[in-house]
Amino acid sequence: MKTYRVPDSICINCGKSLTAASPVTGGRAPQPGDIAICLDCRHLQVYADDMKIRNLTDDEVVEVAGDEEIVLAMNMLGGFDKWRKRREE
Repeated sequence: MKTYRVPDSICINCGKSLTAASPVTGGRAPQPGDIAICLDCRHLQVYADDMKIRNLTDDEVVEVAGDEEIVLAMNMLGGFDKWRKRREE
């Protein structure tokens, strides 16, 4: 999985610094309007025109609800959490 550097942004929910992105499918660099998921708190955000993150609008929330790529990403992150927890035990 390729990782792309993005402008430093702060997660709107947990305050974690977000400086990189990895696509779930496709493999292209993130673009304005793409969804970003914070790896620490799993908050869904979107890349603005300046590639900084912002909260989704109400219309965007409705648009992404049930999106297969977002569901896949959240499931993958859930599996990662389980793996990380086992390693820490």
